[in-house]
Amino acid sequence: YWGGIYSLLVAILYLWGYWSPFSINILEHLSLSDVVKTAAYPIASVFIFLALGALLGETMLPNGFMPLGGGANTRTGVILRRHAQTLATIYILSVLALFIFGPIEKWRILPVLLAIPVSLALKNTIPLHSVIKSEQAHTTLLFLLAALPPFAYGQGILRANDIISGKNYSYVISKIQFSEPKTNSSQNPQLRYIGKAGDQYFLYAPATESVLVIAATETLELKKFKHKVSATLQTPVKAIGEAPKPKG
Repeated sequence: YWGGIYSLLVAILYLWGYWSPFSINILEHLSLSDVVKTAAYPIASVFIFLALGALLGETMLPNGFMPLGGGANTRTGVILRRHAQTLATIYILSVLALFIFGPIEKWRILPVLLAIPVSLALKNTIPLHSVIKSEQAHTTLLFLLAALPPFAYGQGILRANDIISGKNYSYVISKIQFSEPKTNSSQNPQLRYIGKAGDQYFLYAPATESVLVIAATETLELKKFKHKVSATLQTPVKAIGEAPKPKG
């Protein structure tokens, strides 16, 4: 029961982060059964690397970064325990400042920063020891469960930003009628593919900064955008010590 609610929450957070920059309430176009199916692949295709990193950390540190009772009486342990409240306050304020003032790329690291204190707080409230005997595996699982919701929201925002900024997207090369671009616009007028929801396609027109909604009965021909190599990078570089060619 709770697993179903959790999966639905993660899917909604991803869709919210992805579609809100285009000012689209995607839940108006999707049924409840389509929400999880729509968000499952984009989340899983990236979250798997975070999970592998967490499992690798567990392998490298089988007893944890600070094992229970292993360093409490050392000089470092005593200092950390003495200033724990101050360090926690600094950590929370730093994360809050990053959340408010950080650039869009903050969502690459912010889910991890948010998941650390949340997973530690949940460690004693969610008893999984009857199912998972390993203390380190229990900690890792709680960390992944805490990281997935903000991670899903952040991935949605990052993917939408890639389309709007022109960093990574697929564009339409088939004929579709849409508003003429502004005469002073320097944006590429090609329609960028946002996604499909229900019986409609959503396309982003960068020249007019608008969204085009067309029926899914249309046939779209899409092509992946590839960054062109700058001409300066294509210029051959002389080998070190190569003598200049004589003039004439």
